[in-house]
Amino acid sequence: MKIKTSRLRYLFFSKNFIMMLVALVVIIVAVSAWFVGRVDAEAQGISVRTSNSGIDIAPCVKTYNSDYTKVLTDGPGEFKNGLRFPDDLTDEQKNFLGSKLSLSKDCTGDGMALIVPDFNVTNDYERVRETTGKEVNPNIIGNEAVSQEQARIKKLQNPEKDTVEYQYLQFEFYVRSKEPELYLRADSQLLAETESNGSIFTEITDKDNPQKSAYGNFNVDGLVGAMRVSFVAEACNAVEQNWIPENDTSRLDYTNTVRSPSVRQLLWVPRPDVKLNIPAEKGNITDWSLSKQPSGDAYQNAYYSYYKNKEDKSGLQLISNSTDSKAVVSPYVETGHPSLGDNINISDFSSLQSFVRNTVTLPIKDNNSLTDMYYLTKITMNIWIEGTDSEARRAMDGGKFNLILTFSGK
Repeated sequence: MKIKTSRLRYLFFSKNFIMMLVALVVIIVAVSAWFVGRVDAEAQGISVRTSNSGIDIAPCVKTYNSDYTKVLTDGPGEFKNGLRFPDDLTDEQKNFLGSKLSLSKDCTGDGMALIVPDFNVTNDYERVRETTGKEVNPNIIGNEAVSQEQARIKKLQNPEKDTVEYQYLQFEFYVRSKEPELYLRADSQLLAETESNGSIFTEITDKDNPQKSAYGNFNVDGLVGAMRVSFVAEACNAVEQNWIPENDTSRLDYTNTVRSPSVRQLLWVPRPDVKLNIPAEKGNITDWSLSKQPSGDAYQNAYYSYYKNKEDKSGLQLISNSTDSKAVVSPYVETGHPSLGDNINISDFSSLQSFVRNTVTLPIKDNNSLTDMYYLTKITMNIWIEGTDSEARRAMDGGKFNLILTFSGK
């Protein structure tokens, strides 16, 4: 005999189904709302230059095996007095990136190991949306963040795969110098595009202005407050480079180096002056503001990192205020924009026990029989949006920045 389902039973199932849908929506929204959710930060220009004739910079030139699973050679290209990214990337690298250098996700880390953490799922969507962002689960080690160059290689390894997502920008280059010490100069800066002819702290009330945040009358270029830059160096104690004459110039035939283990030289917070203010009252998501952080306030340089023994998979630790000598915060200034503040040695290999740095012999581009002696350093520069900063929130979608770096001797 067919038993009819009662109306109350229908209501029970309907009610539970609706509750399940609501819970699912809350979970999906929470999972997509870590500090930023989705942003689009675009690098208008990243320039690396030298301040004296004894220092030159060359792009990193690599070759790979046929399936792109192994680097065969890694050495300097043509040396000149500066590089500009993306202009000085290879055609293949530029094709992968498209028309611009951009960051659409944030990550966290100590400048050498960058991490996409795992998160606790929360039911309190308002808390996620307005104040704290998603809560990092420190008991899970998370995933290693991916650079745009790593994403490009993964795409070459598997051309049929959809475009690989990346969380940070990474640029490799070589610097040759007559002195063993190589410094990043004090006037190096990270600036918002707006700051080329205005201030990011100026209130924006025009709703049609693309720089206006949907969360308040402030400039999305304030995203520079969450930017981080790090430098990792390798000393080169042997180099092989050969140029082939071609017409009136020469073509690079082969380049490769023997290098020391990599050493983190600098974790830099370039814009501690930028502060995103989020009102305490619940439900207010359109009255946020951007202000200049008072010079007397102590900036907390926070990030998540692996524990010292990463292999035990013990999770992540929050560094709430790094005291590492390699972690530098730009000093506050009353007028103008913050810069690095001091000349920073980015060729310090004293942590490598029994390591002796030697000069190498490099050929002159247009005449392989002529050589000169230099100290040669490979630099890896990483740029990312630090997810622990409030300025990394979705409120900053669309920010644009410029990074201007200068290398010098003593």
